[in-house]
Amino acid sequence: MNHPSSISLTVFSLLLLISHNGAAEDITLETCRKSAESSPNLNYTSCVNSLQSDPRSSTANLQQLGIISMELSLRNATYINSYIKKLLNDRDLDDFSRIEKYLRDCSELYGDAISNIEEAIKAFDAYDSFSANIKMSAAMDSSTTCEDGFKDNNSNQNYSAVSPLVREDYDFFQLTAVSLAITNLVRHSILLSM
Repeated sequence: MNHPSSISLTVFSLLLLISHNGAAEDITLETCRKSAESSPNLNYTSCVNSLQSDPRSSTANLQQLGIISMELSLRNATYINSYIKKLLNDRDLDDFSRIEKYLRDCSELYGDAISNIEEAIKAFDAYDSFSANIKMSAAMDSSTTCEDGFKDNNSNQNYSAVSPLVREDYDFFQLTAVSLAITNLVRHSILLSM
């Protein structure tokens, strides 16, 4: 037979666990809501899905969510750079001769993005949200500059070459937008506390 005190302890522990998980989910949802409101290019659903894809977000504070979002951006940039290199090795790809130069440019851009994100993580981890913001902004530009290369190609030539990276560039842009929004939220909260 269970003692009332052990049942009470079990119920209390369960309630504490539920309220703790609810609070963590609330910070993720609230962070994404505030981020989407402050950045017209940031998709709320993408923000929630990306942050919640990392199990650490369920117990994270705002600073930790920033690190998580930057690490997600870093993994994505690394994947995209590998994918571009795979495309560059596929000479049978449609329009390869037309897009090779732009793929090489994009590979260089994503290589730079990887370095910028690594530096942003170090800065943010050291509570330097200003420097982290600058580095994440530079990383974010990689996706738009990559796509712009293909668009410039289309406007300057009599033929069009479609970017094989449209989805990847969009996803990376969204991930970096989340990181930027969080660095801005942290900067704003630091300024308010002064």
